[in-house]
Amino acid sequence: MLIPPIEDQIAACDIDAINAVLGEMPFPPYPYQYAVYDVTAQAIKHYKGPFVVKASVSAGKTVMISMIAKRIMQMTIAGHQAQALVIARQAEIVEQDHKEMRNFAVPNSVYCAGLGLKSSFYPVVTGSVGTVVNALTDKLADFAPLFLLIDECHQVNVDDLIASELAGEETIEDMKEAGRADYTIIIRELQRRALAKYGTKLRIIGYTGTDYRSTQPIINPDYSTPGFWRAAVCDISMDYLEKVGSIVPTTFGISKLKYNLEQFKAIGGDGCAEFSGADMDAMQEAIEAQNTLTAQIMQEVYELTLDRNGVLVTCAGVEHCKQAARALPPGVSYAIITDDTNARQRRKILKDANHGKIKFIFQIGCLTTGVNVPFWDTSVILRKIGSLTLLVQLLGRGVRILKDFHHDLGFVKEDHLVLDYGGAMDDLGAMYFNPILEAYTYSRDKENAETKHCPHGHENGKHARRCIWEDPHTGARCGHWFISRTCGVKKDHAGRVLSEGCGAKNDVAARFCSVCGDTLIDPNEALSNKHYTVDDYCKVVSFEVEPARGDGAIGFKYMLEQDGTQFKAWEIFHPGSKSPQARKAWLHHGILKHCVDPEGIKALKKAHTALDVMDAAAYILPPIKVTHRKRGGKDVITRKVFFEDLE
Repeated sequence: MLIPPIEDQIAACDIDAINAVLGEMPFPPYPYQYAVYDVTAQAIKHYKGPFVVKASVSAGKTVMISMIAKRIMQMTIAGHQAQALVIARQAEIVEQDHKEMRNFAVPNSVYCAGLGLKSSFYPVVTGSVGTVVNALTDKLADFAPLFLLIDECHQVNVDDLIASELAGEETIEDMKEAGRADYTIIIRELQRRALAKYGTKLRIIGYTGTDYRSTQPIINPDYSTPGFWRAAVCDISMDYLEKVGSIVPTTFGISKLKYNLEQFKAIGGDGCAEFSGADMDAMQEAIEAQNTLTAQIMQEVYELTLDRNGVLVTCAGVEHCKQAARALPPGVSYAIITDDTNARQRRKILKDANHGKIKFIFQIGCLTTGVNVPFWDTSVILRKIGSLTLLVQLLGRGVRILKDFHHDLGFVKEDHLVLDYGGAMDDLGAMYFNPILEAYTYSRDKENAETKHCPHGHENGKHARRCIWEDPHTGARCGHWFISRTCGVKKDHAGRVLSEGCGAKNDVAARFCSVCGDTLIDPNEALSNKHYTVDDYCKVVSFEVEPARGDGAIGFKYMLEQDGTQFKAWEIFHPGSKSPQARKAWLHHGILKHCVDPEGIKALKKAHTALDVMDAAAYILPPIKVTHRKRGGKDVITRKVFFEDLE
């Protein structure tokens, strides 16, 4: 089901009525935070199952949690004062939630060993997963909240929860014996307690910026099949937050310095996909082999950030962090945070960074969620990033607005500067439709003097897929698409019509229609009755379209990985060949297999030379995994999967 735009949810929200219920608050929440409270309250009132508040980084999820907690404190259920548990995995998030609720006049106890506190005195308890699960049969044996609010809820292992339910595990001992995850034990035990105490279901609300756990979607709205999270009640994007001024705008610095990391390609798809440990090690080796480039890059970064606040630098490995840090001039303050940094030291470093005591923080990938350091105003990327979700989470660290104490100290933050020396933005910009990537592509093209104009005269970058112009008065977007995919008729493998489509134009990388929410054409439709097993497939590490040897030949160049080994493979096509078999192979295996947009199919059918194909290469979608065989010394690629969750 398509979630209503947040603007519509705000329009339907009675802010005065909410203020009358909640009473005095420490500051006026944003209109969208009122709207989130409203849709959350409605979902609680008509509770069907666990649901998610999806809001991008810096949307103020702690404020949203505090508003709901404030209302819970006013409630009595079956003669009992309503109780709630607000839970997170990291001590930093527990501390943030605790402090914001106190700010909203919601007294709450803290049950978190990482913060040195274990109390359950108040009806609302804020706790860490590891500390709470260990106290369920001891200090928290009688704690039976009706509400469970989970911060960063994408970290819940839904598969483990479902498996526990299907196995019929009823007690904590059963679940511990089965080796269940901490979240599973807490959720299932509190579900049992709520039903016993109140005679009703535990109300479970999740808060997250992504509705994926790694590459797996966490929401399953089909109640006829096993699932846990059943719906998202809102979807607040970073683009929207920038428009309403709750985060600072992002700008981009375009440099001629860049690592050569072409062999490492993000594979696309949804969720928080990231490069494997082996890939990261190889990436770090490739960077180290590029001699003095890191020193040159860090010298440029230092000069560009002399008058800026804090800088978050993302590297490929620990040694890369050290190498980059050593390149800073003597006396520049810095710290390195990795997964091996203990919780106490990590909190101390982040606190010092937020107070301006440490200018540069180097990390690999452990600071993408649950970190609140508004002092950062520069993000430096020194490697490839595995997915759009991770990139947005990473850049979200630098868009937060300064706190009052920052202003009191004389700090100013007008924007968030992104410096990409690893090619992450270029890779992901070709795979996804996202406002941040659009803005970066325009900045890069503008810097390189590569522009074009839409029929209405608006200037765009050469690689724009949709006109970037917006009306300064209404915010309405120009409707011209340079390259698009139409929401049309969808058929199954037997030719039966599944959906007529609404006819709206969408980006070529979009999986769902922006107007009707329908799934767009699936390139895997013909693969629904495949006989290959998962183990037969090779991961596509990278995919490129380029001219090949031979008159008019075009090549699909793959870097594949299977069983930890990477190797190259090619598919060669001859679009302009006189051979009917060659032209048929290009049509069915080159065009129709990789292209879903009618305009793209049309353009590629007209392409008879390698240069013609390259002009329309943006229509050609990269698969994420394929089957590969060697036959007579030649590569044979038969099955191709383009979207993980459709396989």
